[in-house]
Amino acid sequence: NAEDGTPALFATPLPWPVAEGTVTRTFGESIHPSLGTVTTNPGIDIAVSYGSPVTSVAPGRVALIESIAGYGNIMIVEHANAVFSVYAHLSEIRLNKGDMVSAEQVIAASGQNTDGPRLHFELWHKRQKQDPQLLLAQR
Repeated sequence: NAEDGTPALFATPLPWPVAEGTVTRTFGESIHPSLGTVTTNPGIDIAVSYGSPVTSVAPGRVALIESIAGYGNIMIVEHANAVFSVYAHLSEIRLNKGDMVSAEQVIAASGQNTDGPRLHFELWHKRQKQDPQLLLAQR
């Protein structure tokens, strides 16, 4: 709520950015089973069919479209109250920087990373990364 600084956008569960898929890597730190190394995931990785429609989780404006090493093609959508959603490993981007988007509008198609067809998804409030699974609708 506004009193504790939580954006209104997080008051109700958000729709998933893909209609189907399985979370293969969760938010936060994880330990590699054989190497024992610790890595941090700033979002979640969702296994999906290559080319799956990717939708915006809320209304907003496309703030950035870029290709970044390790993430491939990414799109960042800016929402109200300094909330940002990040979509990575995209095979196709259907909008341009500055375009307005509505909730659940198709914005891209999923691509893949080294583990196979995936969508990497992040939610930020200001510069603070949030655990998307706590904010997305149960399914």
